[in-house]
Amino acid sequence: ESSPCGELLGQVSMLMPWTAPLRAHPRHGGALCEQPQGGGATRVGPCGRRPCAELNSLLQLGEAPDRAEVGAALAGTLDAWAGNPRFATATLSGLARERRPQVALAVLECMRGAAVEVNAFHCAAALSACEKGSRQGDWTAGPWACALGLLHRFPDFQVAPDTVSCNAAVSACEKGGQWRAALTLLGSIHGFRLAPDVIGCNAAVSACEKGGRWQSALAVLGSMPDLQVVPDVISLSAAVSACGAAGRWQLACALFAAMLAYRATPNTVSYNAAIGACEAGGRWQP
Repeated sequence: ESSPCGELLGQVSMLMPWTAPLRAHPRHGGALCEQPQGGGATRVGPCGRRPCAELNSLLQLGEAPDRAEVGAALAGTLDAWAGNPRFATATLSGLARERRPQVALAVLECMRGAAVEVNAFHCAAALSACEKGSRQGDWTAGPWACALGLLHRFPDFQVAPDTVSCNAAVSACEKGGQWRAALTLLGSIHGFRLAPDVIGCNAAVSACEKGGRWQSALAVLGSMPDLQVVPDVISLSAAVSACGAAGRWQLACALFAAMLAYRATPNTVSYNAAIGACEAGGRWQP
């Protein structure tokens, strides 16, 4: 069935050949991988602390290994993951911290190939890798495309998208400078029978700000009350900045003044955005 997210994904699918459909069943898990001061990843699990060898092996492959390389690094590990999915969560969380989205997605593909169940925690960790990887901006298609592809394939995993996963994808688009994708995804959240929250709306407003789309930023801001979402200092500051950058100093000042009406206490970012708007408009007097 066609969806805004699916249509958007179609536009970038040629740039992301590594996002083959995966199929699995949900199972809960939640172990953490931590980085000790002495170097090397460690797993915290029911058996205590021990070296997370598979994570270290995956990190040594670089940022864009192929699936065969990832499969070789996971040799002998996937069977253990089948019996304890928390270990897979730990490794994927470690890849997210290291901003290795392509590796994380390849791990999911290897799990599918070995008939190892992929659950909501695994998908969330991989989405987190895409979101954090978007800050690097060094992919041809961008980690934001990876995030869209993975979110679109959640039903193939028999995992239902939730607000947190949708927010992570919107944030990945925002960090990747893709304001159109952020707006499209925010609008498609209703298709997942979810309601947008302040985190997703803030990411969309910020995406519009970074894209120089002050009118779109105001449109998202104006729609938030209808969504029963109260704008906060983050969304209002982003809108002030967007208007200021576009030379709309009057709107910027009006939004800054409206913060009190929303009980949003202005912070340094807010003041800087308002001052910058007045500076750009040549308005130095009160």
